[in-house]
Amino acid sequence: MVVEDLEWIAFQRLHFTGRDYPYQEPGSSEIMSYPIPEYFFGDTGFNINNAENSADNVAEWLGGTGLDRGNLQLFSKISRLARDLIPHYWHTDENLRCDLRNPPQHLNTVEEIWWLDRWLVLQDIVKGYRLIPGSKVDVDWRLELPGRLHVNLEVKRVPSDCVRHARGKDFSAIWFKRFCAEKVLPKFRESDEDEVNVLAVSLFGELGRDVQAVMSDWLLAQHVIDAIIIATREGRRKSAFDCQFRVEKARILKHFLRGPDAEDQSLAFALEVPMKLPGFPL
Repeated sequence: MVVEDLEWIAFQRLHFTGRDYPYQEPGSSEIMSYPIPEYFFGDTGFNINNAENSADNVAEWLGGTGLDRGNLQLFSKISRLARDLIPHYWHTDENLRCDLRNPPQHLNTVEEIWWLDRWLVLQDIVKGYRLIPGSKVDVDWRLELPGRLHVNLEVKRVPSDCVRHARGKDFSAIWFKRFCAEKVLPKFRESDEDEVNVLAVSLFGELGRDVQAVMSDWLLAQHVIDAIIIATREGRRKSAFDCQFRVEKARILKHFLRGPDAEDQSLAFALEVPMKLPGFPL
């Protein structure tokens, strides 16, 4: 399946690695190695070789899995999911192929498909649904749940969150509000009675109470998004999945949602971060 899908996507360049990464469990002094199968598919805008020094917190100066390369195990899972969930798009839709083939968009599109698997029951899936007549932007998916409830789903993978994970920074409420105002809200209108507007957010750092509070405050302060669902690749010490609801009708989603499965939780992602080494010039 993976070979067929990569041939369909037809990256302009593609190569694979399977090297071991050093790994240290929190609270342990033992350093282990962990093999991660990865694939490189072009310039995503992220690369540790972009770094000009070791101190500035610039996301584009970091590299690693999910930034300048993909996790091949995750892509293999997407190959299976896409055949099951969106056979009417997979290998047939040229817009989807273009999104997957475009290096800066590829990992975002993979994440959008991964989010479809968070739903227990789906009766209809429409890609790129335009909620506002005449608008040039659309939400990633429109899903139909039992009872003819429609979910307008926008997925936002936040690669800049790698800085918070790597450097121990706070999750910025100011940044999140500005990000949503520019990248999320223009795609939505207020939901009808048979609709729920949902923002799905994929993070690189821990999903702690600080992150939950920032998103909850934003959700309650606006009137267009009805629910936020949050997932993170860093779920070793805290929860990897959370749901927040602004209106009562959105709470029904709890009965149709599931968190990351055992395979998702077994995936490893490595970050490459510039650091100052004693004795070497900047």
